[in-house]
This record gives sequence, structure tokens and C-alpha cells, in this order.
Amino acid sequence: MEFLNYHHLLYFYLVAREGSVSKASEILRLSQSTISTQIRTLEDQLRIKLFRRVGRKIAITEEAKNVYTYAEDIFKLGQELISVLHHHKSKGSVEVKVGFDHSLYKMAGYKLLSPLFHHKEIKLICYEDSCERLVLKLLSHDLDIIITNSPVAPQANIKVFNHLLGESPVAIYGHPKLLVDSKIKFPENLDKAPFLLPTNNTTLRRSLEEWFIARKVFPNIKAEIEDSALIKTFAREGIGFMASPTWAKSELKRSYNLVQVGLMTGIKELYYLISVQKKINNPIVLHLVEEHRSQLDNKDL
Repeated sequence: MEFLNYHHLLYFYLVAREGSVSKASEILRLSQSTISTQIRTLEDQLRIKLFRRVGRKIAITEEAKNVYTYAEDIFKLGQELISVLHHHKSKGSVEVKVGFDHSLYKMAGYKLLSPLFHHKEIKLICYEDSCERLVLKLLSHDLDIIITNSPVAPQANIKVFNHLLGESPVAIYGHPKLLVDSKIKFPENLDKAPFLLPTNNTTLRRSLEEWFIARKVFPNIKAEIEDSALIKTFAREGIGFMASPTWAKSELKRSYNLVQVGLMTGIKELYYLISVQKKINNPIVLHLVEEHRSQLDNKDL
């Protein structure tokens, strides 16, 4: 997934707004050559020409007018975010109502929302339910956003949008008593081994089944469990192996005495923010999405 460099977008926006590179250079305190170079980089990424010469002046092209409109909205929202956070210092906290898909690891929910915890003015109100029921609450405006690991499929009567927040590789974990052979061969030794699957309404479940079939490995499914906390509890008791995102490795060892058996090459768990807006207008939510976009560039949840 490709994301814009928002510094480059800012340079374009200021040059277009001010009508010249020199004026933008004064505002940004950067050399004109630096700004021109970064704008050319943005043109290469967008695959369009942003400016044209009109005599001795420059003007944005027809294609760039749409880019300018989006840039103007983005930077206005950034200013609005600052204003919201500053103004609510005296008025109390800003409430954000969040719905958590109950198949989502609880620690993932915490990590995904952690950028908001730096602002004392923000108060989170968290609910947990199935993604389907949460979507209905979102549509009725009982929720501001949903955090889930399964994107909502397009439907004619449901207008919601998926915004990617992060991703993590997936590995197999198990209790040490299941590892009777210290030289376990992965993934061959998973064949006929006890295994705990998430229920079939999850993206991870479908990915696991495809991965097993491709490697001709057929575990003995001991349980299908919807709740992420419950599946870890079963695994802690040695009922079976389980799959989990790799960022949870330390937590699984510390809290559940589970060890990593092997990495499931080619499988990643993706994390989404669901909103009723394709173009997010809530400055707090926009801040959250932008924070995670920068982390995605570094491949970090």
C-alpha cells in the first residue's frame, strides 16, 4: 500500500496557494531548489504535472486542482485538530466512542489506539461486540469508529469505509507440553496436532485454512473460538496450538506460557479503522489514521 509524503503535499499546497516558489520558500524557510525538487518527487508519485508556466508566473494544472482541494482539506483538518485539543482543555474531555471487534486481540486494540492516550483531553468509551452488530451501531451514530482485523465487505445498503491502520506477521504458538519433540519440524509436525481455530467469520480463519491446505498439513481441530481471550486461555491449558500476530509474542510468553513454534510465511493480520466517512472529517480520528500510516511505512504496528 502506497502513502503520500505529507511534507511534499504541503510544499505543493503552499506554492499553489501563494502563487510562487519564492513565497513558499519564505514561509517554510527552505531553499527554492529544495521545494522544487520535492514537488517533482510528488509529481512522479502522482504521475501528473502539478504546475504550468504562464508567462513568468506558475499556475496549477487542471489535474492538480483536485489535488489542491484534498490538500486544503487535509491541512485545515490538521489545524482543526489542534484547535479542538486546545479548546477542550478548559471545557473537559472530548469523547470518542470506539467499537472493538471481539475477535480482535485486546492488546492490539490498545496498541492501535495508543496515539490518542497522549492527549489528556480525549476520553475513550469502548464497546465490544461482533463486527456486524458494531456496524449497525456505527450507522446509527452510536459509535464514532470501529477497530477490527476484518474489513467490512461492500454492500449496497451499508456505506462504511475501511482505513488500514497496521499489519503484523502471524506465527504458531503452543504450550511447552505440546512440544514433546524439541526438534519439531515446522509445519510438518502440525499435521494431526491439536489446534484451536478462530471461528469462520474471520479473515484469519480463512487465511489459516488456505495456508494448511497449500502445505498439506491437516491439524486436529479441538475447538473453534470467537473470543480472542478465550482462545489464549485454552492454549495456555495445552488444549492445542493457536495462531497469533508476532507482536504478541512477549505477552503470550509472559501471561500464557506459550512459545512460538514457527512463522506462517505469507500470512499477515491486518488492522482496520471503520468509519462512515471515506474522507475522515473528525480531526481526532484523522490524527489516529495519520499516526498509523507513518508507522505502516516503517512496517510497525
